[in-house]
Amino acid sequence: MDLSQAFDTPEHPKLWNVILHYGVSFKVVRVFSYLYSLAHARILTSEGTTDPIKVMRGVLQGESASPALFNLFVEGIVESLYNEKLKGLRLHARICTSSFMRTTWFCSVRLKKTSKPN
Repeated sequence: MDLSQAFDTPEHPKLWNVILHYGVSFKVVRVFSYLYSLAHARILTSEGTTDPIKVMRGVLQGESASPALFNLFVEGIVESLYNEKLKGLRLHARICTSSFMRTTWFCSVRLKKTSKPN
């Protein structure tokens, strides 16, 4: 799994649904949703800075809650894949985080060939 630009990928409505699923209160999700609705970015070009562009996906980089939000989002993906019982490869993964390093990695990923869905 390529996580090189992963923080830029979660769509906000899906992110809110995932964190609600994991028990984050609706009130807290509303606060995040509001803060994210205000997020804009500017791009520095050779001709100057662009007008503000609304941020429509991804977790806000540099924001202290972003690693936790991203970890919950990825955990939701892993849970969905695990529950699909797909024929072929079976994914067993545990997500590990380090608040000290602000990093996310797979502690263990085990792929197991299956002949048919369980």
